[in-house]
Amino acid sequence: MKVKYGNILLATVFSIIAAVAVSCSEKAEKEHVTDSAMTFQVEKTQLSKVTANGEWDGYERIAVKIGTEIKEYHATDMSGSTATIEGISAEQTHWWQNTSSVKVMAWMVGNAYHTDLEKIGGWSDQSSRDKLAASDFLFVPPTTCTFGTANALGFLHQMSKIRINLKNEGVLLGADPEQVSVSIGDASNNIALWGRLNPLLVDSVNGKYSGLTVRDDLSGGYVQPCKVTASSGCISSYEALLIPQSFAGKKMIIVSYNGEQYSYIPESGQPEATVKGGYRREYNVVVNNLGLSVSVGNISGWNDGGSTSGSAN
Repeated sequence: MKVKYGNILLATVFSIIAAVAVSCSEKAEKEHVTDSAMTFQVEKTQLSKVTANGEWDGYERIAVKIGTEIKEYHATDMSGSTATIEGISAEQTHWWQNTSSVKVMAWMVGNAYHTDLEKIGGWSDQSSRDKLAASDFLFVPPTTCTFGTANALGFLHQMSKIRINLKNEGVLLGADPEQVSVSIGDASNNIALWGRLNPLLVDSVNGKYSGLTVRDDLSGGYVQPCKVTASSGCISSYEALLIPQSFAGKKMIIVSYNGEQYSYIPESGQPEATVKGGYRREYNVVVNNLGLSVSVGNISGWNDGGSTSGSAN
């Protein structure tokens, strides 16, 4: 599946087109179609979440909610260019009870099956690609699905993604990247690791890409980001997914090198002090003797491309 972003804005990250295939049986005519399961197909390639290999691998767990019922779906048929998504069992499958339209919500929390939208997060260790992928949270806002008609369900990133580039300048000029470490927040556990989702706040049409807000009643922490391929002119680069929050007045980026620790504390009112769900931001960092000098740049997207398509039966 291909995705498209504009500057730091995360657009709809992938779409599932739900098409219900039902035979013209006597049950259907009487609006009794309990033998019609709701299954999905999506493109395997260009999976627009932070998976290690960029594709469906069969371990994804998707929660699909209709009414008050939440069912567990997963990828099964991985042949060809598509993956089939269906309930893990008959009991964990949504069935069309009649031909009336239904409201559908769906979400993916890393590779785990997760039903509690009041407690999302806790991802402190994101130091590898797999751990970064397991910190992803995608959500489909309430969407009307019509019986016998193709319906699109658009998943949206709820986390904020940041990239930290350590420039090959100042104190780090010519430094060995293996001798440098980076954290987001510090051991005083000063940043939020948990959030709750308000589904009604998620709306791609009006630019409200995330309804995830901080759980102040749960303990904070710090994040170990994932080292990725360094950007041009940098000794190293890092990426992390964060609960949307403000870092104003807090140690946000911590760089440790040669026995010294350097920190960046954004001021209140600075745009870069706030990380927003559904957006990504790049921080270009120069380490000097007085601390960190930070400038903010834009990144076009996690996976550049166009719109996505698929089908569901």
